[in-house]
Amino acid sequence: ILTFLPSGEVSQEKIAMELNMSIRNLRRKLAQENTTFKSLLDAVRKDLALRYLNVPSISIIDITEKLCFENQSSFTRAFRRWTHCTPTQYRKTLKTSNTPT
Repeated sequence: ILTFLPSGEVSQEKIAMELNMSIRNLRRKLAQENTTFKSLLDAVRKDLALRYLNVPSISIIDITEKLCFENQSSFTRAFRRWTHCTPTQYRKTLKTSNTPT
């Protein structure tokens, strides 16, 4: 997923082909691990979003594009689902936690 996400070509079909297996076999193996492709993609996106938001020079629009969301609104909804706050709120908490007292 990490390999194909930057190009925007991340799909079950692409990953299965890269792993030399059928989509059905990929789904079966993921089910054995009690996960789904969507869950893995979501987890990778969340991890990368948190990392990118720690870099002030990367704009939220750039993060949206890097993570292959359709638009900033979609990214914000997903981020809120993951963290219960918006990307902007998260960045503000980073700034305040890094400010010397």
